[in-house]
Amino acid sequence: MEELNQAAIAYYNNGSQNLQTLALDFFQSLDTNGDGGVSWSEFISFLQQSGYDIDPDMFNVLDEDGDGYLDFREVLTLYYIIKTRFFSCVGCGERLLGLYFTCVECFDRANDTFDLCSNCYAEKQFRHRHTLFLDNHMLLIAKRRQALGNHNLSQAIGRQTSYQAPPTSASRAIVPARQQPPATPARNRLRSTFRALETAVGVANLMASCTIM
Repeated sequence: MEELNQAAIAYYNNGSQNLQTLALDFFQSLDTNGDGGVSWSEFISFLQQSGYDIDPDMFNVLDEDGDGYLDFREVLTLYYIIKTRFFSCVGCGERLLGLYFTCVECFDRANDTFDLCSNCYAEKQFRHRHTLFLDNHMLLIAKRRQALGNHNLSQAIGRQTSYQAPPTSASRAIVPARQQPPATPARNRLRSTFRALETAVGVANLMASCTIM
């Protein structure tokens, strides 16, 4: 979690002043009573309003100092997880927060990705029709080789994939809930600040093509 926290802070520190202001507005909209921290109930309220499929136990994981509140730094980590860690391991179903492995063939064909945690991949706790997997760091390197050589990923790596057993279901992504709770001034503010942050991040991505926060 510390690595994710550092990544979230790095994106924030290198973001524009406007983006930093929007991130602070988002934090303050979660902190509905204005006490400087996001409580368990405020965290649950956010999950209910946003519709993101996040385990409520994530609160305890994010609350690294164990004070029962999420500070600004910890809320930035929450946002980073929402934007970048929205897949689960096909083998065990756990959320992929750290290093994980992806089927190169599925990724290269722009299909639903087939993702595995390190343990399931190491212990071969899965069945899949392809055999070539890369961790998320090596996948980035292979993607760069693909761009330089104008090849698909398998060619860029210099290996061929083969077929074995039928695949299991694709990994689950965070999806919005169909029903939203009734609108209130606090909920409207939360939604508006979150959307403003989303819009700013989208614009930043179009301009820089390399930022999350």
